[in-house]
Amino acid sequence: MKSVSVIVPVYNVEKYLARCLDSLLGQTQPDIEILVVNDGSTDTSGRIVDEYAQKYPDRIRAFHMENEGVSAARNRGVAEAEGKYLTFVDSDDYVTVDYLELMVEAAEKNHSDLVVQGFRMVDESGNVLAEVCPTAYIPGEKEEWPLRIISAWGRLFRREFWMQHNLTFPLGVRAEDAPVNLAANALAHHIQVVPRAGYQYFQHSASAMHNFKGLQKYRLPYEALEKTLQYIQETGLVNDRYFYEYCVMRILAFWVFEFARGSSVAKIKELCHYIMDMLNTYIPEYMRNPYVNPFRKLEIPFVHRASIWVLAVLCKLHILTPVIRVYAKLLH
Repeated sequence: MKSVSVIVPVYNVEKYLARCLDSLLGQTQPDIEILVVNDGSTDTSGRIVDEYAQKYPDRIRAFHMENEGVSAARNRGVAEAEGKYLTFVDSDDYVTVDYLELMVEAAEKNHSDLVVQGFRMVDESGNVLAEVCPTAYIPGEKEEWPLRIISAWGRLFRREFWMQHNLTFPLGVRAEDAPVNLAANALAHHIQVVPRAGYQYFQHSASAMHNFKGLQKYRLPYEALEKTLQYIQETGLVNDRYFYEYCVMRILAFWVFEFARGSSVAKIKELCHYIMDMLNTYIPEYMRNPYVNPFRKLEIPFVHRASIWVLAVLCKLHILTPVIRVYAKLLH
């Protein structure tokens, strides 16, 4: 069995793909497999994928599919994976040489289902724009790092855990990693963090978030998130309830303050009604959560803590929709 299956979804990244794959080929962690899934690229990315697979047949496996989106590409990679652990790397990003070794070491030490490592945000010149580096994970006391790293990347999953809970990325939506990460944060036994920033998150003008113009053409994973909440409720929460609820609120706050901008009134209403419904149905006592207080000491930026508190207050006062409509209009 391979130690790690690294899943790399690819779509029109001919300028950056070689850098990503070279960083994975240079890993100090032995016996990894790199599953590169070309999601119907229209540039030369597919050819680059094949060239690397032919040059490194024992380490890289190439898959080609019609364009179905990043979720379908990641799911295809998971279906083909043979490693003990799974991890995801976006094809325009790259990682430091010991990125995988440090996470596998942490996972093996405590038989962890989930390991989280920090990241650096870098620009096209290689300048570090920001760095997020975890410190510690203490069950029931300091569980904020898995909910601060909200992406699919920066995480190592035990494949057995992934398959046990039938985790999958929802198709055709934005923020597709939220349901998966929520389930992992809630249900993983023995979570570890690596106090390093080994993932290099590349910011450039063609990146998805830079080009996002609201929810006119996109949907959020409403159904998938609710199914995840139901599944966690039925399966039984493993980790701290207050941190779990705070994680749900973190997702919802991010959605409303990030994706409402540039969206139509109808889309804003749909999003706000969904948020209020989820809170009232699954976290009816959300205002009693001690972490909602924005001045509670957590290793989460104050602006994020404040956004969660604002969301909770607006929902409690039943004024979320009108306030977010004004907010979206001001920032459009």
